[in-house]
Amino acid sequence: MYKRQACESAVAMMQALDLLNERWKKEDKLPFKIGIGISTGDVVVGNMGSRRRFNYSIIGDEVNFSARIEGLTKQYGVVCLIGQSTYEAIKALEHLPTRELDDVMVKGKIEPRRIYELITVPLTEGKKVVLEHFAEGRTHYKTGDFKAAIAEFTIALLADPEDGPSQVFLERSVALSLAPPENWSGVFEFKTK
Repeated sequence: MYKRQACESAVAMMQALDLLNERWKKEDKLPFKIGIGISTGDVVVGNMGSRRRFNYSIIGDEVNFSARIEGLTKQYGVVCLIGQSTYEAIKALEHLPTRELDDVMVKGKIEPRRIYELITVPLTEGKKVVLEHFAEGRTHYKTGDFKAAIAEFTIALLADPEDGPSQVFLERSVALSLAPPENWSGVFEFKTK
């Protein structure tokens, strides 16, 4: 239940931020942007430390992964990224649409993890076309068929030229088609936080 609530909170935050940015636009103020990373699992929460240094804190792999994927929202041009466990809990909920985004290895880890975009805006027919072609492109990308991936990501971008993930994967696919890797795993490794 808390995984669903975390995702619903992210959607509500973005709706509130959209309203705030509309008001600020009328006041000639710059828009405010945020990225959200949600990863759920076991963590340790509570008062930690010693008599000299004592803090209420939270630690654990999922805390670190949440922070890493929050930072990746800028890389993909999306608002909210979620991890596999969170996705599994909400995937059947129509009011929380998602898109499988990537298999990534974040800095400091040796095992890849799958990430998903939590879509925080209503699904229009145009967005559904983008998601369909993006999914086809990802299938080709993962198998190393970069030319077919390029075709699908291009179609997705014709439907929405601003779709960040399609832009990212088109660029990657073009680069990979020019110098195909020998042992392609479909995993993208991020070297920075």
